[in-house]
Amino acid sequence: MRGYCAYGLRIESELSLPEMIPGVGLTAGSADISIRLGKVRPVPTRLDASGTGFWATAAEACHFPQKVGAFLVRHGREIVIDPAPGSAELPSGRGSGAASVIA
Repeated sequence: MRGYCAYGLRIESELSLPEMIPGVGLTAGSADISIRLGKVRPVPTRLDASGTGFWATAAEACHFPQKVGAFLVRHGREIVIDPAPGSAELPSGRGSGAASVIA
């Protein structure tokens, strides 16, 4: 895992986030936010005209731009990214998943 700092939060990520400041002194388990790759289920089945869907509960929120993949935010502390098959590149930390946690 890589460590970063942004908006006063300590972030650990499986993904490289070059636009963020590397975290100094970040130890395993000390992060405020964790970003990792994984399977997101269920993905929204109702999509708008642009091919995007969303669902939320009190503990989780899922944003699903169909051509990009699914972003699941859990308890405001974890982002799980499930890239769409054939997507050109993995999303960066500037996308909707990071914004959902920080907001």
